Amino acid sequence: MHTFSITALHGFMGAASNWAPFSEFLHPLELGQADLDLSSWAKAFNATIVRKKKSKNFLLGYSLGGRLAMHALLADPSLWDGAIFISAHPGLATKHAREARLKSDLTWANRFLNDPWQPLMDDWNRNPIFGNAPFPFSSHEKMYDRAQLSKQLIHWSLGKQTPLLESLAKLSVPMMVLAGENDPKFCAIALQFASFAQVHLIPHAAHRVPWDAPTKFIEKIKQYLAQEKCF
Repeated sequence: MHTFSITALHGFMGAASNWAPFSEFLHPLELGQADLDLSSWAKAFNATIVRKKKSKNFLLGYSLGGRLAMHALLADPSLWDGAIFISAHPGLATKHAREARLKSDLTWANRFLNDPWQPLMDDWNRNPIFGNAPFPFSSHEKMYDRAQLSKQLIHWSLGKQTPLLESLAKLSVPMMVLAGENDPKFCAIALQFASFAQVHLIPHAAHRVPWDAPTKFIEKIKQYLAQEKCF
C-alpha cells in the first residue's frame, strides 16, 4: 500500500476552502494569479510540486481547475501517478467554436469587472450546467478580486485552449473522469474520455459534482485510490 497526496484545484469563483468537506483525502491549492496563459501556468504550477519517496502524487481538478490540471499533467506526466477530472472540458474541436467561446468569455470578463454584483451572480448561476442548484458557497462581492476573476475568464478561456483529448489519450497515467447526470453537456464531454479513462456519471448531481453528491464523490475517490493500491 502506498501513501498518497491528491492535489485539488478548484473551479472559477472557487477557493481552496471549497474542498474542506473532503480534507481527509485532498490537499487543496489556490489557483494563483491569472497572469499566465494555460501552458505557462501549468509549468509554473508543476515547479511547486514535490515528489516524495514511496508516495504517489495524484492531481484532481474541478471545472476550470480540471482544465488547468489537464495542462499540468501534459506538461510533466512523470510528476503525476494519476489524475481525476471533474466536469472539465478537454477543448473545443474547431476554430469557429473557440472564437465564439472567447467572445463570450470576453463579455463575461467585462461584466465581472463592471456589473452590479447580485444580478451578475443570478445570471451566472442560470447556466443550465448547474441544474438550477444554488451556488453552494458564500458569494459576497467582498470575498472576490473582480479583476482576477476577469483575468481568469480571458487568460484561461476555453477559447484559448488547444484541444487536449488526443494528447491525454497517449499518456499511460491512470485517469478518472466524473460528470453529473443532471449536466448533460458535460456527461457527453466526459464520455469522450471513455476509450482511455474511467468515466462515471454521478446521479443526483449537475456540474458541481463534489458538492451536489458528496457521498458518491467520496465513494469514487476511495475506489480510485483502492485501484491504485493507496487505500
